Amino acid sequence: MGYYTQITDADFLIPKANEAKALAALKALNGPEHNKQKLGGSFSGGGQTSWHYSWMDADYDQKVKSCADVFAMLGFELEESAEGLRLTGYDNKTGQEDLFLATVAPYVAEGSYLDWRGEDGTLYRFQFNDGKMHELEARISWG
Repeated sequence: MGYYTQITDADFLIPKANEAKALAALKALNGPEHNKQKLGGSFSGGGQTSWHYSWMDADYDQKVKSCADVFAMLGFELEESAEGLRLTGYDNKTGQEDLFLATVAPYVAEGSYLDWRGEDGTLYRFQFNDGKMHELEARISWG
């Protein structure tokens, strides 16, 4: 099971000057204080014995060297340039992409957005303003 989604339009940039801070935030997200947010893990003896984010290695924070590494692990298509990191696509089963995107929101270029379409036709946008990620529902108006 799972829910498949894809990016239909994107203008998302983490400026080069913000990448180090964004990477530090993404790595810090893997700390044990965030275990309650992690939807994956192992169970033994009637309890949970390890925690990880959906589709991510439990020790991703030790393996990655850049924001691009993290977003590639999550399944994003991306472009790196002198300007910074752009997320350009996604076409996969959802994991916890929204949590990672919200984590880097303070470091994303103002006005950035990612438009999504779910497997059931649901349309939504992640809009980045004032250092926060806002989820917007689509409203289609036929004239």
